[in-house]
Amino acid sequence: MWRRRKSVWPISRTLVVTLALVFAVVLSNFAARLSHSSNGFVQPTSRRDLAPFLAIGISPLVALPGSADAIRDDIPPSRLALYRGKADTLRVGGEWWRFFIGDAIKRGTGSGSGMKSNADDCGGMCDAANSLSLVRKLIRAPGSALSQVDFALITPMSTMVDLPVWDPDQCDEAKVLVTDVQKSIRELGDCIADENDGDKASKLYLKTLEKMNIFFKYANTASSVTPDDEQFLPLLPLTTEDLKNEPYWLERRLQFNIASDPQAQFKERNALGSKELRNSLKRFPGATLLLR
Repeated sequence: MWRRRKSVWPISRTLVVTLALVFAVVLSNFAARLSHSSNGFVQPTSRRDLAPFLAIGISPLVALPGSADAIRDDIPPSRLALYRGKADTLRVGGEWWRFFIGDAIKRGTGSGSGMKSNADDCGGMCDAANSLSLVRKLIRAPGSALSQVDFALITPMSTMVDLPVWDPDQCDEAKVLVTDVQKSIRELGDCIADENDGDKASKLYLKTLEKMNIFFKYANTASSVTPDDEQFLPLLPLTTEDLKNEPYWLERRLQFNIASDPQAQFKERNALGSKELRNSLKRFPGATLLLR
């Protein structure tokens, strides 16, 4: 009498189907990322991609395609150069926001003339009110145009998180941080426009620094950079004491003041030789007179 042969696979049919579905989901996600990526770059595998394995108790011992460690070496040099360029633009923009905008906010509290921006005697014409008005104009551009703040801060931030350099999960989280920075700056502009209160504006300005530092710290961690790397973003000082006591920021403030000096800018625009050539000729007395 014929008997049914027992299956040689000690795995139930349900488990086989489950495994097949899991692998199909993972492979489809990988194929989708490959098809939507530029230059054939495959975004790193995130924790969400591994969730189906962990749910059924399977540990992915073998590195899957697109893992973060396997991808960073495959990033095209042009893309890394673009990322470094945007990080450098953001670093310079952060210094501008800390020095130039910070000084304007400080004058907006009446620290220079002693007159508050919302005082009756000011009438919107005193130094404090003019300083706050300048900040508002730099934050808000007329119509749908990008403002100076957008060019200096928001645009490089958004470009950095949109570049496929970080892990996809980190990019998603960083986009939320960019929105937080943008929201805090918008609140500062709204406060100046609606209330013209220097003290309230100063508090909101401090909030923008805190939000920017959160993004800077996150970007440094996501990029695995150190202070010696080009794309490292130093945390902005929150207080005047930090500006005065930290050697790095003392040097950066000095360089910012030199670059912002109107007389230095005028001489630079009208100089005949390049800055590098003039600096090299300073070793020879009177040689730079030929280039003025």
